[in-house]
Amino acid sequence: PEVPVRGRAVVTGLMPVLRVPDDLADCALTAADVYPVASYAYERTRPGDHVVVLGAGMAGLLAAVAAREAVGADGVVTVADVSGEALARIAAAVPDAVTVECDARDAVATASALRDRGLRRADLTLACTSARGCEGTALLVTASTGTVLFFSTATSFAAAALGSDPLGTAARLELSNGVTPDHGERTLDLLRRHPLLRTAFSGHP
Repeated sequence: PEVPVRGRAVVTGLMPVLRVPDDLADCALTAADVYPVASYAYERTRPGDHVVVLGAGMAGLLAAVAAREAVGADGVVTVADVSGEALARIAAAVPDAVTVECDARDAVATASALRDRGLRRADLTLACTSARGCEGTALLVTASTGTVLFFSTATSFAAAALGSDPLGTAARLELSNGVTPDHGERTLDLLRRHPLLRTAFSGHP
């Protein structure tokens, strides 16, 4: 929820500042919260890649839209979430995305669901779910030569790092630090070009 407040912000000289554009004032705050995931999707994918997004909330939706553009016509974007309603929103915004209704805390079931769809392991997995205990799933659905980017404060980095050993994976593990060189401009561009994404972020039709 957003509530009007009056106060003071302490901003260091190194902190990036994003000016709120007049045409996106109703969704800029939500966008600022998750914008880096779009930048990561663009920067860490190549045409033809398979990108798996765990979680279909605001971050997952933004990640799916960005990844779909980044992988091109020959690539695949798969989104897994336990909520059918959230997946329906993904399907509307990214019609050719593969949506899988499953609990990302169950690594074996999620990996099996993707395999049953004939999907190869991901070149990039974006862990956007707020549920705890999804580290093993992110590792299991990602190719050994791929990358897992944990975009969730629910992530246990000890579980992620130690979990890679028994799975025998050399996948690269990355942590989102919340700042990217574009400072949100890519996300603002996506919001302008994708009406369904804009609607979801603004919270009203």
